[in-house]
Amino acid sequence: QDFESIKNIITLCFFVGAYFYAMQDEFTKDDNIQWICELGGGKGTISRHFFLKGIEKLLSVQQVEQFKQDCNISNQQVEQALELII
Repeated sequence: QDFESIKNIITLCFFVGAYFYAMQDEFTKDDNIQWICELGGGKGTISRHFFLKGIEKLLSVQQVEQFKQDCNISNQQVEQALELII
């Protein structure tokens, strides 16, 4: 929301990416890392690129859920809005 929060999220992503690169061999065996990479479009490929893409999507989901909660938006309202644009 504010610039400082955005900087913190970006810094965290870079830290996680660098850590992932250093520990890549160990992480390829972790189920959570695998599905996060799959969410990021990895299609079976585990890399820091797909990991960061997956983290980006997870953070987007969290932001949407927080927005829905803050604005008292129901899942039904979201579904109705999606029907308008799909």
